[in-house]
Amino acid sequence: MMALLTISPVILAQENEVETEEIEVVEAGVGPDSVLYGLENAIDRLRLALTLNKEKKVERALAIAEERLAEAEAMAEKGDLDRAEKARDRHEQFVERARDALEDIETDGNEERAKEALKEVVRLENKIESHQEKVAHVKSRILERLAERLTDEQLTRLEAVFDKIISNAGEVEIRIEEKKDKVKIRVKVLAEITDEELEDLEDEIEEEEGLKEDRRERAEREIARAERALNAFEERVSAHDIAVFDDVIAEMRSKLEDAKAALEAEDFKGAKEIAHEIRKFGEDVANKARKLREAREEGRFDEALAELRERAHERRLEALEDLEKHFSEALEDASDRIKAAEDKIADAAGDIAEAEAKGVDVSEARALLNRAEGQLNRAREALEADRFAAAELLAREAKNIADRAEDLVEVEDVEEEGIDLEDRGIDLEDGDEIDLDGEDTSGTDGGHEDSESNSGSEDAIRLDSEEDRSGSNLESN
Repeated sequence: MMALLTISPVILAQENEVETEEIEVVEAGVGPDSVLYGLENAIDRLRLALTLNKEKKVERALAIAEERLAEAEAMAEKGDLDRAEKARDRHEQFVERARDALEDIETDGNEERAKEALKEVVRLENKIESHQEKVAHVKSRILERLAERLTDEQLTRLEAVFDKIISNAGEVEIRIEEKKDKVKIRVKVLAEITDEELEDLEDEIEEEEGLKEDRRERAEREIARAERALNAFEERVSAHDIAVFDDVIAEMRSKLEDAKAALEAEDFKGAKEIAHEIRKFGEDVANKARKLREAREEGRFDEALAELRERAHERRLEALEDLEKHFSEALEDASDRIKAAEDKIADAAGDIAEAEAKGVDVSEARALLNRAEGQLNRAREALEADRFAAAELLAREAKNIADRAEDLVEVEDVEEEGIDLEDRGIDLEDGDEIDLDGEDTSGTDGGHEDSESNSGSEDAIRLDSEEDRSGSNLESN
């Protein structure tokens, strides 16, 4: 039998209702309560099957999944949980099709094809992250509207509907990251580039395709929503003169500052992940706190407060566990970055000292090295202060500066060698001439031979000189 909630289809505005943000979710189409629903799904599957381009297929599957998300929300607002679950199942089907099409994106071919595949994956990564944000937004919106009107059993069931949708979307997000790693390996091999050059290329593509800016905006929105959720919880418990939650609210606000620090350090993905955990905690306990007023009127306030304290404790532990995992990974990443910067600075210092011993002017390279060491010290300080995103960014900058210093001294060393023939083991006698533009070209027809394969560059040059003089004598005779 169909499960119906005893609520009106029209939901009036409520206190602290989630305000409209720059997140556009498509309107629901033909819903599961229509006799045409099966036909609509059949048509959508056919359209998807006729889409041959894999990138377009993923995009279309996500667009259809978003429509099913809107249908699940519409059914929930009507109080029809059975059909909300049906829309959830249809959402899962099209998300799976998006996942399958993603796996089929071609990466074979030459270097240019591999780089194009990386661009395709970055574009899809942006769309998938956007879809995940929309799913979380719809869940928050529907629970905000219905929380006071639902029994605990109904609320649990409704949460399960959208938690499943979130889980399905999260699976695609994991797959796109795996696909991206595979494509990056392909690009690295074909282009014959270093890890650092690959990282720069990835950053460049993410910038060109708008992923970096969109991530920044998503992180900012998530931080704002987390802050609103904590404010709503604080207001609702303060209305009943309850101070028992002050410590946990302060703790979550402190964690939210970590999200803001990550945002400032341009770790947009990390900032969003931190804020999302805090937002989940805030929204859950804030919705639970809505029922305190009703419980007071019904004479069971102490019981409701005890339930809220238990719920807040459980959600706090879950949030802290997830945040601890995130911070542990961030600590490892930042430590690895610092180690890489330390190694590069040590290499650059060795090259600079070697070039300086040869009489090469290394003043500019040494100035860059000093800058790199300064950034590295700042990275270490950030790591000590648990500002992992900032530490990672500073360490990366330190390594890049050291790279420039190393490149600069290599150029200066080559220029010095180009004019100092004695450093190259070349000893010209009086009267010998050689046309040298950084390489020995005398007596050759354009080729370059290794010194070990010759009898020595000195002998080669002398031989050429003797032949030239013999030729001149013959002509004069």
